[in-house]
Amino acid sequence: MAQDTPLVSILIVTWNRKVDLIRSIESALAQNYPTKEVVVVDNASQDGTGVMVARDFPQVRLILSHRNLGCPSGRNLGFVNCFGKYVYLLDDDGWLKDDAVAVAVARAESDDAIGIVMSRVFEVCGDKVLRVRPAGRDEPAYQGGFLGCAALIRREALDRVGMFPDDFVRQAEENDLAIRMIDGGFFCFLEPSSVMYHAPSPVGRNLKVFYYYKLRNTTKTALRLLPFPWNMLRVLRNGGYAIWFTLRHGTLTMPVRLACCFIHDLFTLKGQRRPVSCRAFRLFRRLKAQPSEGRPSL
Repeated sequence: MAQDTPLVSILIVTWNRKVDLIRSIESALAQNYPTKEVVVVDNASQDGTGVMVARDFPQVRLILSHRNLGCPSGRNLGFVNCFGKYVYLLDDDGWLKDDAVAVAVARAESDDAIGIVMSRVFEVCGDKVLRVRPAGRDEPAYQGGFLGCAALIRREALDRVGMFPDDFVRQAEENDLAIRMIDGGFFCFLEPSSVMYHAPSPVGRNLKVFYYYKLRNTTKTALRLLPFPWNMLRVLRNGGYAIWFTLRHGTLTMPVRLACCFIHDLFTLKGQRRPVSCRAFRLFRRLKAQPSEGRPSL
């Protein structure tokens, strides 16, 4: 293995997206980065995904989960089965430009304090670009968060701050990890030259479910990680979002469900509270609002 090209594990977590997954795996294998491995975690798919991967991609390390762990825990399972210095997270309905990993690694290698390098994501339908995430961000920058669908993570950073929260089924796990990254001395970084393409998929897309888990999980993050009084302010803000969503979409049960979850979490997460420093949280908020082209001071 070349000394200047550390091993990268390209990790794909999948559930019932067999057709989409083929393009995702092919793009991972086609990366022009020379020292890579591809790891697929099948979250108990029922569409023959595992059989297809084992048959058509024998060079891929296939991890079969006995049940659907959700995305965060599925990625955590993948992390312990990846051997690279870096782990590149790729969505099962996304695919990479051929130099995406190489560009991301070069950025990470330029600064040991970069814990996560996020690629720029182009959502496309056929030849049409529907939107670009993050919008209007053409320059490399240190930032407060990242998108888990296309991000290179430094193994050393994971070892220091921990993986994704295992009690999240979906949504908002990136911010939970990003806050801990900054508190642990690492930064998230946007590298627009590293490109991932993402196509709309009907599987797993439900607005009500999305907002429920987003509000539920950001409340959990607040109770565990945010310093006082920001933790309580986040809880109140989430309650306001739930009422707004109910008025707009008619989901009358959402505020009640979230209130019940809050009471439950208030007691069950009490022993897990490990608030980050106020300084780290202020820096996280500042970089979320205004990314920095220069390296911020911790």
